[in-house]
Parts: sequence; structure tokens; C-alpha cells
Amino acid sequence: MLIKFPYDEARDMRIALAAGIDDLAKTKAQVSKIVATIGEGALVGMGGSALADALGSVLVRKIDEITDKLEEMIRDLEQSEQLFRQKDGDTAGAQGM
Repeated sequence: MLIKFPYDEARDMRIALAAGIDDLAKTKAQVSKIVATIGEGALVGMGGSALADALGSVLVRKIDEITDKLEEMIRDLEQSEQLFRQKDGDTAGAQGM
């Protein structure tokens, strides 16, 4: 039984994951701007401070975690594709192709 690797779909998935990483970077930059604006006094008081802390520490940390996971998924796809390409080459050579 021959298992075929979906090379085109894997490429599309890597492109989509990279786009997600770019979008997350933009979101993180926007959150940082919001935190800076709050820090400059846009929301005075404990509520503003709490919001700035939540955005600046919790949300940014979660964005970083998601970014790390997407990067890991890209690496996994690349490794899987590389392994299948090696196996495809080994199979072609063994069959005299």
C-alpha cells in the first residue's frame, strides 16, 4: 500500500499558518499601542491599570504562545514533507524508476 503525501495541501497549510503568524504579530503590535495609550492616561484609575495589565501581560503572552504553536506546526509540516520526499526517492530508486 502506497501512502501519498499531500504536498500541495501541506504547502497551502504552511502559507496559511505563516499568514496567521503575521496577523498575530499585527494584533500584538496593536495591543501594545493600546497598552501604551492606557498607560498615558486614557483610562485613569484602577480599572485602566487592570486593563493595561491584562492586555500587556496576559493577552500578549497568549499571543506569543499561539505564535509559537503555529511556528511548531510549520516545522512539523516541513519535516513531514522532507521525510516523505526522501521515502518517495527511496521508493522510486528501489522500483528502478
